[in-house]
Amino acid sequence: MTLTSALAINVVAFEATAHEELSLPKQKVQSLPHVELPTFKANDFKHNDEVITDGYVKIQGMKAIPEFLATPSEVAGNQGEYALINASSDTEIQKGLFAGDVLRNSISGGLAVVTGNIAVHISSDDNLSKLTEQLGLTVVKDLGIGIVIVKSLKQVELKKLEAKIIASGLVTAAKLERLENLNQAF
Repeated sequence: MTLTSALAINVVAFEATAHEELSLPKQKVQSLPHVELPTFKANDFKHNDEVITDGYVKIQGMKAIPEFLATPSEVAGNQGEYALINASSDTEIQKGLFAGDVLRNSISGGLAVVTGNIAVHISSDDNLSKLTEQLGLTVVKDLGIGIVIVKSLKQVELKKLEAKIIASGLVTAAKLERLENLNQAF
């Protein structure tokens, strides 16, 4: 008997014992025929006048700015290339979502930064040029697979802009970009 054939016999014997030990009796699962679970969308709710969007709550009084522009004494934390700073007390509270807003994930509690970019799924270059011209957008990056990252040239309320982009009929989908560290344990 060679070493290879002895190894193969051991592997076959191991697989046979593993299957024997793991064969558990099947349990029956009962389904309830008339039970309907309610469905909610996170953006259907408001909480203490805070904007809730897709499971995120806007943190009033905190802004994200590029890290290289921040004064180290003002920095409360970092998120990617952004420094999180406490907004000055004389800053008025803005309703809606704007570039630089900081959000809290309602599930994980993690922070996310609204970058101002919107990813759109677009079918043609003609539609892209019409969209950018109609809504005053600029192309940040063309991913080459029908997905283009766009950004407004002005400071605008981003949920309204996202709705206008979808309502234009020139795109099949649009999604607001949020920068969040998803690679963390809960």
